[in-house]
Amino acid sequence: MLHDVIRYLRLLQNSSGLDVGCGIGLPAMILAGVMGEDIRVTGIDTSETFIQTARRLSEKAGFSNQLRFETGSASALPYGDALFDWAMSIDCVNYAPTDALPLLKEMKRVVKPGGKIVLLGWTSQQLLPGHPELEAKLNATPEGIAPFKAGMNPERHFLRTASLFETLGLKNRKAHTFIGNVCAPLTPDIYDALKDLLSMRWAERPSGLSGDEVALYKGLTHPDSPGFILNNHGYHGFFTCTLFSAMV
Repeated sequence: MLHDVIRYLRLLQNSSGLDVGCGIGLPAMILAGVMGEDIRVTGIDTSETFIQTARRLSEKAGFSNQLRFETGSASALPYGDALFDWAMSIDCVNYAPTDALPLLKEMKRVVKPGGKIVLLGWTSQQLLPGHPELEAKLNATPEGIAPFKAGMNPERHFLRTASLFETLGLKNRKAHTFIGNVCAPLTPDIYDALKDLLSMRWAERPSGLSGDEVALYKGLTHPDSPGFILNNHGYHGFFTCTLFSAMV
């Protein structure tokens, strides 16, 4: 899906960008792989462990000349004004349940006039085909609506990002939702990725479910269960991520 996102953005060759909340650097490495050797990306994250891992992985992948990873905070970016051609953040700025406006102001500050600010976040999924009632209940649990929380201001929801862009005076505001599809037979890497996703997306015992529903949920999502849903020969699922972009 990130390949589709990068192609959609049409970032300029010979540009330099900032990845806020870069994690272990995988999006930056994918971007460098797609865009070629002329792209330059600086990744910043509060986790020193993530940064050390990102440096190691990027060097192993041959991107050490294109990618730089540094420890720092999104609330006080350690860079001068109008330094980057673009800045992006994936599942971080305005996705985590914190006040996003100061973070976006910082992103705007370090991007050149005419440059882009890009936010991408996970927005939905259908992973339990044949069990729509159970999945609907799971998606309505506190774990299912995370990182949004019950009682939060609706304006804090990620899908309201465009209103924050407007508040900051950003121009050419756009939104686009990308769909990732999976269908049996699943390749080993997709199978393992979905297995990890099922173990992380909802809690071990989601709140608000009856005992029978919890038993069904565990039977569908536990790899050792005879009813593990990824072993279904007719399995199909999908997930969506939504991108918001605007120009400084």
